[in-house]
This record gives sequence, structure tokens and C-alpha cells, in this order.
Amino acid sequence: MTKNKMFIIGGGAVLIAVLILGYVSFMGNTYYYNVGELLSKDPPLTDQALRVSGTLLPGHTQEGVTWYFTIQDMDGEDVLQVIHSGNVPDTFKIGKQLVLEGQYDAVNGIFKSNNILVKCSGKYEPVV
Repeated sequence: MTKNKMFIIGGGAVLIAVLILGYVSFMGNTYYYNVGELLSKDPPLTDQALRVSGTLLPGHTQEGVTWYFTIQDMDGEDVLQVIHSGNVPDTFKIGKQLVLEGQYDAVNGIFKSNNILVKCSGKYEPVV
């Protein structure tokens, strides 16, 4: 077998492996679930790292470094109670879209967050 044929076969095998790996990792990952998607999963997505997105509702409280708040879907139908341990971003405000990282406790219906990302509003607002 010539060197060119071996190079083509080896390159093809590497290309196929990369494509399969990319497909498996892309199809297996969801960046985040919205509240309704998370609550409707059967069986519930417990004991695994998740991201969930929702709008911050009024009525959050803080006890030390622990925050208690509620998020809801964009359609306003589904709500989720959240316990967050740690600091919150400066942009943590009522009505903002949040992406929370943590684990879902399906037994108690609570999302235990360890990181909060506040989504950008999408429009430029100049600072005056």
C-alpha cells in the first residue's frame, strides 16, 4: 500500500471519529431548560448538574449568603422555587431573565442553585 493511500485512510478514520464525537456531544447537551421543561420531565432530572432559565419574580429574601426566590416561565404558567448559596450579580433584579446552574430537588420542588447568570436585555441603554 502506498503512503498516499495510508494517509487518506488514516485521515478518513480521524474525520469520521471527530464527526461522531461532535454529534454525540452536541445531541447530548442542552444549554438550559426553561421552568416548564424542567418541571415536565418524567422521570425528573434529579441529582445531576443542570441549567434552568426563568424570570425573577418579586419577593426574594436573603439570610446570610443564602437567597430564596422564585422564577417563572416567559409564558407565566410555571414557577420554580430556588435556593441559591453564594453571592448574586449586581444585575440581579426583578423581571430579569436568569440562567441558574445547580441541581433540581424533585421531592421538594426546589432548584438548588450555585451560580446565577443574568441574561442581557438585548438592547443598548446608555449610562447617563
